[in-house]
Amino acid sequence: MKCPWCNAELKDGSVLCPTCGNEINMVPDFDPEIEDQCRETIETMTKDIFSTDSKKDKSSQKKISNASQKNLKSNVSNAGNSQGKLNNKSNDSIAVPDYNKDKAPKWIFFIVIFAALIIASVIIIIIVTSDSYKLSQAQKAYAGKEYDKARGLYEVLLEKEPDDLALLTEYSYVLFDSNKTAEYETVLYKIVDNADVSDVQKEQTYERLIYLYSGQQNYQKIYDLITTVGNPTILEKYKDFLTHEPELVIVPGLYDLPQMMSISGSDEIYYTLVSEFNGNTTVLAEDEIYRLPVLMEIGTYKLTTYSKNKYGLTSDVVEAKYIIEIANPLEPELSLPEGEYISPQLLEVFYDSDNIIVYYTSDGSEPDATSQMYTGSIFVPYGMTTYKFVSVDKYGLTSNIVSIVIDMQYEYEVMPDAAYDMLIEYLLEKGTIVSEDGIMPEGGCLNLILTGFAPVGKNYCYVFDEAMIVDDIMTYLDVRYSVDMITGEISKIE
Repeated sequence: MKCPWCNAELKDGSVLCPTCGNEINMVPDFDPEIEDQCRETIETMTKDIFSTDSKKDKSSQKKISNASQKNLKSNVSNAGNSQGKLNNKSNDSIAVPDYNKDKAPKWIFFIVIFAALIIASVIIIIIVTSDSYKLSQAQKAYAGKEYDKARGLYEVLLEKEPDDLALLTEYSYVLFDSNKTAEYETVLYKIVDNADVSDVQKEQTYERLIYLYSGQQNYQKIYDLITTVGNPTILEKYKDFLTHEPELVIVPGLYDLPQMMSISGSDEIYYTLVSEFNGNTTVLAEDEIYRLPVLMEIGTYKLTTYSKNKYGLTSDVVEAKYIIEIANPLEPELSLPEGEYISPQLLEVFYDSDNIIVYYTSDGSEPDATSQMYTGSIFVPYGMTTYKFVSVDKYGLTSNIVSIVIDMQYEYEVMPDAAYDMLIEYLLEKGTIVSEDGIMPEGGCLNLILTGFAPVGKNYCYVFDEAMIVDDIMTYLDVRYSVDMITGEISKIE
């Protein structure tokens, strides 16, 4: 036994369906149209029956009337007979008709009525079990907001016609209004996949799906839907749900100069940037919002980036790899050639001071970033000295080492540092400065710079230039001093 509403299996004798809750009636619900049809059928059959009986009764009555008239005439012609004979004659000659002789028995009438009821019941059953009746009842239940009843009827109909587009469409509205979102979504996809669906109805169904997902704030499903259906109208109408991959301004690859990592895009951009150099790994950014370009100086840079639209949907991830291989710095250049000298010398080094630092040693050892930093001219001492120089850039890359051996044969008594101190004392006595730091009376700071040597008779002297520093700006003055390398005598060079 099955429920006529939802087609669920029922136990025999059930009066309520445990699935849909509807009452199980052996006789279907009253329907005026069906009732009228049945009443007309029964009335027609009844009239036919009584019409036949009436004709039979009238025929019998006519026969009785004719016989009576004949008997009456006979009796009048024999008026001479006695009254007793007349009575006997009359009793013998007049036939009293049997009024029930030609009339149908009553049980036949009841059989006919019963048969009519059976036929009417069969007609009712055929009507109420027809698909058209179930559909009308489903539509009536939906209009009356009896969603469970309507849903059960539509499900029964769809078991027979699972691909009926009209049924699926009507059923989808029932599911929507009864908040059966999972079933509603499934039926909508059946509609768009239906072979009979038109382009207009398909677009309308897509929009119903988008409306459903929007209410659920399931924007990822909206994105998946509009990107897979390939419908230009839907794509244009709901393009705000689309995502766009970030664009790399600098093409990934190998570079021999530092590069600026730059990303562009219409949505918010997130990125992760990791650098590797000399076996060290540094995370420069991890899933951060991109705002400004990032300098990639040297090493290998691995970039991953994606965009996120206003609905929180993310694009595909873009990956890139940049390799920055900077050339080693050039070797420093020296002002003196290697050899023997019989006069005082200053050794100078030429290099790109903006990007390079020069380190050196004077004991023959290999220089590196921990060695003495070159800051200015080197006074070559008496005797043989081996100098080694190396350039180091800001990335730690080093140049080839430059070596020079100088044999200084000129012997002197006053070293450069001592000559400088002697000159400071001289300027203090003259009142040119007021402190050993070189502070001048009128303000500013006096700086003495060893710029070279000059012969004085058979001897040589140190030459110092004056420079004044005011607000970190150094200005050379037209004043020079000499300090004798043997006697230490100080003179102002005019």
